[in-house]
Amino acid sequence: MSTATPVGVGGIAASASANVNLIYTVPPSVGSFYTNITASANDSGGNSYNYPVNPGATLVYSSNVKPATISVVDVGSQSLVNNFFLSYLAPTDQQGHFISVSPDGKYIWVSEQMSTTGGYVAVLDASNGQELKHWDVGAGVGNHMSRDGRWLFVASNKFYGINVFDVQNQTYLGSFALGAGNHVMDSSPDDTLLWVTDMALGNLRSFDITGLPGTMPTPAATIHVGGTMTHALLAHPNGKYVFVGSSGTQGDPGTVVVDVQTNSVVLTQAGHMPGGPSLHPHNYEISPDQKYLVIGDINTYT
Repeated sequence: MSTATPVGVGGIAASASANVNLIYTVPPSVGSFYTNITASANDSGGNSYNYPVNPGATLVYSSNVKPATISVVDVGSQSLVNNFFLSYLAPTDQQGHFISVSPDGKYIWVSEQMSTTGGYVAVLDASNGQELKHWDVGAGVGNHMSRDGRWLFVASNKFYGINVFDVQNQTYLGSFALGAGNHVMDSSPDDTLLWVTDMALGNLRSFDITGLPGTMPTPAATIHVGGTMTHALLAHPNGKYVFVGSSGTQGDPGTVVVDVQTNSVVLTQAGHMPGGPSLHPHNYEISPDQKYLVIGDINTYT
């Protein structure tokens, strides 16, 4: 690494962030490499904190929808190290597409048996996949943990709403209605808003989550983005934009860019090349330098 470490960033206000540029010198013969980045901080009371909580953890947990299993991949060795076969589920039971891992890396949150008549949210031991507790509150595809790791939001196809959990205490806080199925969610960088798509209705909706745990999220805005299958959603780290992807057959499939300040659509068909195939986004990621939006296309598997 060319950058001398450790790198100090000075004081950072609560809910704020600071950028650090790291420069690596990579020999021409190296095809790929990875790094483990850790950070430490002290608050005004003299308490110290280390991030991530478990700097040695290099595991990725992948949800396999049906039959319901969870694959555990070690990023360092790029190998499959475990497969949790959830024997208490039937082969036809469907699992949520997304899972969340607690900040300490010890617990997995997942939705099981998702349907319009049942389903539940479960907490599993991340070391062996053993179910520790569950709530019969319905289940769905969407599963999102707030950026600070305090709250978990899980969709329910049973009542077309969102279930809310306290992650640290592993308690169910309640739910709020959406009126349609949910596929994906994201929270604003400052964790004040939860962004949600309502699938077939073609809306991007935001909910104020600052009242938790005492007050359930309340509606903040509804922006009609069109389309019938709003699969993809991502809040830009700068807090200014939200990207929404429609992969449905009605309306214009593609990526819609929403201005958070005005709650209005500022760009449609983002990324579409004239004469090329229309993009049908299923999921998004943004590059570390925040210059590029990476789109997973469900139509072309690219």
